[in-house]
Amino acid sequence: MPPKKNQHAKPTQKAVTLFCQLMYTGKRHYLIDLARELDCSKQTIIRMMEDIDRSYSVRVEKGKEGKRTWYQIQTPRNRPKVALSEDEISHLLLCKEMVRHLLPQGLSKEVDETIHKTVALLPALDNRAQAFESLAGAILKGSIDYTPQEAIITTILNAIAGKDVCEIKYKALGQKEEKLHYFAPLKIKSYREALYVTGWKVDIRAKEAEPIYEMHLPIHRFTAAEPVRKKHSIQQQEKPHYFGFPECESFRVKVRLTPEAGRYVKERRWSSDQVVKDLDDGRYELEFTAQSETELLSWVLSFGANIEVLMPSHLRGKVLNELERTTNIYSGQEI
Repeated sequence: MPPKKNQHAKPTQKAVTLFCQLMYTGKRHYLIDLARELDCSKQTIIRMMEDIDRSYSVRVEKGKEGKRTWYQIQTPRNRPKVALSEDEISHLLLCKEMVRHLLPQGLSKEVDETIHKTVALLPALDNRAQAFESLAGAILKGSIDYTPQEAIITTILNAIAGKDVCEIKYKALGQKEEKLHYFAPLKIKSYREALYVTGWKVDIRAKEAEPIYEMHLPIHRFTAAEPVRKKHSIQQQEKPHYFGFPECESFRVKVRLTPEAGRYVKERRWSSDQVVKDLDDGRYELEFTAQSETELLSWVLSFGANIEVLMPSHLRGKVLNELERTTNIYSGQEI
């Protein structure tokens, strides 16, 4: 039999976590997502749902959206009584401090005010100063000020929640003219020091918007975003974690690293299906899946002589060409 997932977590802990997710969010939770988040099987989630339905005096609704099963707790008649500890408020503050640089000024202020309101949930108000002590921050490289895009971000967030199609104007890097798209936004994602919105370009001529192709767009290049009177039913599909921001079809990569670089690489996750092999001479081999040749080339070059690309073969050629161009620049030769 295969080993159980997350053997250190007690079943009762998972059941309480599951109940809290259902009770306090009030939204639909999909079976496949819950199994992944709680690190257990779908059958375990189903059993816990049955226990919650019998034991917590709440009504658990169940349904299907396409092939995906969802669960949701009906809103209780009486508001549940809850309290937050100083540590819990401090953890909220920690999350905010780590992403503050990505938020427009107005949205950042709104988050601050919301967290400050949580002081009302403290059992002892004398401890509020301790709860709001800043314990974290972010070290930035090439950050972007999103304050000019605040209205656009708000429009996109509302469109995601309402499954609305937006008419967007977008100017790609290096292009003089902006392009207009009918776009169904599904999720805003952070990547390094930037915000992106993932979604689909859609055809709005039908009664319900129909997807054409997927798009991943940096928000700071939007010049306008307005909702149109058109809904969509496109679902966000969870995908494996691969190296780089989506740019092309995924492909396998194998590299060999020196002991120094290998130890650094081994500490990190580069794709969900990566394989790290310790070699007899102290070096390491890393095999993983990438979805951006541009980022992969930049990543390989950042290691200098501490890395060798073993596959794919065409990437070896690109590395060599880039090194030759760099050598020509520093030797004073024309490119």
